[in-house]
Amino acid sequence: MAHPFRVLVVEDEYLIREVICCELREEGFDVVEAASGAEAVELIRGTAPFDVLFTDIRLGGSPDGWDVAHAFRARFPGAPVAYASAYAPGERRPVPDSVFFPKPYRPTAVCRALYGMLGGAHEPERVAG
Repeated sequence: MAHPFRVLVVEDEYLIREVICCELREEGFDVVEAASGAEAVELIRGTAPFDVLFTDIRLGGSPDGWDVAHAFRARFPGAPVAYASAYAPGERRPVPDSVFFPKPYRPTAVCRALYGMLGGAHEPERVAG
C-alpha cells in the first residue's frame, strides 16, 4: 500500500474541522488537526513533513490562514495549499498556485482537489498564480 499523503487541516470551528478531517481520513489521508493559527505554525515547525495544507482564512486571531500558508510554504516549498472561508477573501495574501474553497464546501470536493493538487489537475478557483 502506498504511503498516505499527510495533510495539515487548520480550522477554528470544531464541527467543521471534524467533518473535513473525517472525510479526509476516509479517503486515505494522514490527517493532523490544528484549531488555531498558532497551533498550526508550531506543527509546521515540527520535525514531521506535511504534503499539503488545508486552512481556513479567518482563524479568530493571529496568525490567520494567510500567515499559516506562508509559514507552511517557507518550510515546504512547492507543497500544495488550499484555503477555505465563509467570507470573501478581501485582501488576498495567498501563496502562489493555491486554491480557494468558499464555505460551505463539499468535503468530497476538497478531497478530490487535494488529491489532484498532489498529482494532477484540480478545479477549484485559483487565488494566485
